[in-house]
Amino acid sequence: MKPLILLSGGLDSAVCLWMMRTRFPVTVTVDYGQPHIREIYAAARLAEACNVKNIRLTLDSVYRGCKDGLFSGQDKVAASTVVPLRNMLLITASAAVAEAQGCDTVVVGSNADDFVDYPDCRKSFIDSINATLQASGSPVTVMAPLLRMTKRGVVDKAKQLGVPIEATLSCYRGDGCGECAACKLREASL
Repeated sequence: MKPLILLSGGLDSAVCLWMMRTRFPVTVTVDYGQPHIREIYAAARLAEACNVKNIRLTLDSVYRGCKDGLFSGQDKVAASTVVPLRNMLLITASAAVAEAQGCDTVVVGSNADDFVDYPDCRKSFIDSINATLQASGSPVTVMAPLLRMTKRGVVDKAKQLGVPIEATLSCYRGDGCGECAACKLREASL
């Protein structure tokens, strides 16, 4: 397996990177115009720490003018942070990069705590996107190794692997606010 890690700069994707780092992965970080843009810089530092290539994709025009999810500023409840079709966009763009880079797998950090609020983090979505990639003739598959773990389990795995948790950023505002849904979940799991 030659993995490409979809690396946001958050804790989940960092754990995926550390899990796969001995396989010499490539990482992709996507700027989709998210308000928490500082995660992109955290992703670059995490890739550098593992001495792996980090490719930055810019798709910021896709959500320009979007009033849904993270773009509305309503970030205290996870259900209100849904960005329409985000993971479909990020995964399919990453699959295209994976093919170009000679990778056969896109690794995403979806976890069990994402299921309720984010339909595109569920096993059924991962299975569906894999079927779509296969139907398109792509040799790339999507893997979600944290899918059955809660955020607390992800934190435990991070500690076990030696992930520099303090170097990750999981905040919808990009500054470790302690108030948004991502910060609250992270703090409750540490």
